[in-house]
Amino acid sequence: MSNPTLPESQASKAKDKYRVTNWPEYDRALVRRGDITVWFEEDFLRQHWGGQSTGKRGAP
Repeated sequence: MSNPTLPESQASKAKDKYRVTNWPEYDRALVRRGDITVWFEEDFLRQHWGGQSTGKRGAP
């Protein structure tokens, strides 16, 4: 059955829906995908990361 709103060339490319049925396994798989480690130079952190104290509460 074709979709009347899509051209014929795109009608067969419709994305299938995926439903997670085993959440514990899915969560473990996400953990196993790995992590990203980001390294910053100490000079960069001193120059760009530290905020100036305004004496007021909350975000500047």
